[in-house]
Amino acid sequence: IIMSTNTSNQEDQASQYNHAWEQVDADINWASISEDNDGNLINSANPNSSATTLSSTTLANKIRRRRRHLTLIDHAQSSRRIVRDMIRYLYLLLDLSSNMYEKDPGMGQGANSTRLEVTLGLAQDFVVEYFDQNPLSHLGIVICKGGEAHVLSGLSGSRRAAIVALGA
Repeated sequence: IIMSTNTSNQEDQASQYNHAWEQVDADINWASISEDNDGNLINSANPNSSATTLSSTTLANKIRRRRRHLTLIDHAQSSRRIVRDMIRYLYLLLDLSSNMYEKDPGMGQGANSTRLEVTLGLAQDFVVEYFDQNPLSHLGIVICKGGEAHVLSGLSGSRRAAIVALGA
């Protein structure tokens, strides 16, 4: 009979907690922790805790310095804008509205150049640069004119096909 009373008390205590970790009194663990003037946490129950805190801070700084050093010497991390071994699919949209046939001396490419000529030149430069940085990727070109879009070239992994399509 005593056994059954003890188990029923344990079941009553367990039923008031939803999780097992709620049964542990967390305030006991933090009662001996305090903060020094520098903002470091120290164990006030342990007199040698300041040495432990300093060594853990020093260790953390060593780890941070090591990670920073590895990041600086890692060539893959140093050029983050170029991601190799990643396949991208990109459509380049070109505007061929009537405004693109106007000459615009403010474009910086010469007073006799139309906006379309400047855009096509920049698009060709973009295609070359895109395939240099993304050799596994695919590029397609779509033109927009008169409120409609037409596929000039479908997705292709060929730099030459994209440049020929821009020249047409």
